[in-house]
Amino acid sequence: MCYYKNVLYRGLSVVGKSNLFTKFINKFIKTLETEEDYLIDSNDEIKPLIIAFGGISGGIYQPVFEFKNFLQKNVDCHFIFVKDTNQCWYHKGAIGLGNDIETVSHNLKNIINTINYSKVVTIGGSMGGFAALLFGSLLSVDGIISFSPQTFIDKESRKLYGDDRWSKQMKYVHKNFNRIFFDLSNLKFNNIKVYSIYGKEDRLDKIHSEKLRSKGINISSYSGGHNVVKTIRDNGELIKIINDCIF
Repeated sequence: MCYYKNVLYRGLSVVGKSNLFTKFINKFIKTLETEEDYLIDSNDEIKPLIIAFGGISGGIYQPVFEFKNFLQKNVDCHFIFVKDTNQCWYHKGAIGLGNDIETVSHNLKNIINTINYSKVVTIGGSMGGFAALLFGSLLSVDGIISFSPQTFIDKESRKLYGDDRWSKQMKYVHKNFNRIFFDLSNLKFNNIKVYSIYGKEDRLDKIHSEKLRSKGINISSYSGGHNVVKTIRDNGELIKIINDCIF
């Protein structure tokens, strides 16, 4: 973990403040500077590698390495945790891995090649689910587990299905980035075990997952809404899904 001694918080300069003050600021104010967007946890053993992608932060909180505590506690694997501080569906890259999707994919591949893995699986929810599908395809991994993923973010499809979520972030993405990766149905998932899981109470999440059914992926639903991953984590289904994919 990297802590900054001089960080700008929306116009407030904090220089050499106490750790307590820093923790308070980090909890309640979104910083403009941050640490690198990836974390590697591996050793010399031969075992599966899980790449976990973080989702949208949902307000003033900084993006976090999602699934980190759960995976490290429950699964014996190598891990790469990735987050998107820029909140651009990874179109602006990830700090430390590159400034665009292609560069992030290239650098992740280089990291993967340094790890003694038996198979590679990507995982993520919401925007992280989008990333798990996207990078899982680009990296030709063995398995993908996506929870409530966005499978399209183009302006036309969002309007067609009435998806106006995260409109501020989406406007920035639409304005500033090439649309080549806006629709994941254009990607190939050949020879990849893919799971797309959504909550039955969320109409839009169902639409997004169903858009990939023609790709031959495994689509399932559970009681709950957009945060269905929390439900299946608590009822024990999450670990079963992960184990089915990595072993």
